[in-house]
Amino acid sequence: MRYGTTLRYVGFAALLLAAGPSFSQSLQPTAQSGSDTLMAPNAATTRPALWPAPRNRAAMAFVPGVGVVLLGGKSAAGTTVFSDMYVWKNSAWTSVQTSGVPCLHSHNMTWDYANHRLVVTGGYTDTNDTKNSTTYYLPFHGRVAGQWTTVRPATVAEKATAQVAGDRAVAR
Repeated sequence: MRYGTTLRYVGFAALLLAAGPSFSQSLQPTAQSGSDTLMAPNAATTRPALWPAPRNRAAMAFVPGVGVVLLGGKSAAGTTVFSDMYVWKNSAWTSVQTSGVPCLHSHNMTWDYANHRLVVTGGYTDTNDTKNSTTYYLPFHGRVAGQWTTVRPATVAEKATAQVAGDRAVAR
């Protein structure tokens, strides 16, 4: 049984990636807790040399020309939130080194085809489940990751100031 899993199916490679702890019937993490790479058709589990730390509540997204990107998540024990990123390509994990990787779990991530970038939103920033209110963007130039950028939502005061400025412009 699994809890807090992240799954991505890469159809062209007949590959299923799963991240999340395994639990016994008593809901205790098993010795096999962590990430699995399941290959079709017989779903054999493989363990490449470089392997991300066991985690749950991570996010994965397919990036064309790059592979499947794994971002963040929470340790199986729930004591650590990861601020790391890996790419699965050609049957191997590669660590992606870029500054400003968000420290998140239970977040959403997708590929923005129009702007050629990852979009990461939602989730929590720590083990106390503090809500994340920032949207993160990571462009890719070919197979190379660029720099993270962020957009935070406007505060209530900023929205009120913008509203007043807009009202004045309309009144003129």
